[in-house]
Amino acid sequence: MKILSSETWKNYLPVEENMLRMKQVQKITLHHTNSNPFYPYSIKERLISLAEFHTQDRGWGDIGYHYLVSGKGEIFEGRSKFFQGAHVESFNDANIGVAVIGDFNIEKVSNQLKVSLTILLTELIAEYKLERTDVLGHREYLDKLPGSCPGDFLFKFLKGFRDE
Repeated sequence: MKILSSETWKNYLPVEENMLRMKQVQKITLHHTNSNPFYPYSIKERLISLAEFHTQDRGWGDIGYHYLVSGKGEIFEGRSKFFQGAHVESFNDANIGVAVIGDFNIEKVSNQLKVSLTILLTELIAEYKLERTDVLGHREYLDKLPGSCPGDFLFKFLKGFRDE
């Protein structure tokens, strides 16, 4: 699996003292960035904008997600997996965050995206000795956090992935 290093897109250095060390991973959470797919920005510009929102506006040490995936299936490294993410409020401990760039309440999941997500999630499950049922959609924390993330179409993909 090809993961594009954060050096290929980040224009800043993470602030490690603003992040907690990752504990033994127990969950993986799938998100979408809920960003308008019709904006004429490149993937790199979208990644930088999201990172600026997380680091400058929210004051986090780095982008909140460990991996980001484009609608075309390109996989980008986000926050180092050695640090706890910032993607599920109150549930970041031991939780890897994977975000797909776009709004999957209106965008359908392309075949390239399905293939890339299946490979990425399968490899993360193997690396951390998890089960497919340990991969949750952000909305599955609904009793604690409202929202429809990762979008209806991406959530349908996730349910199919877990049922395989």
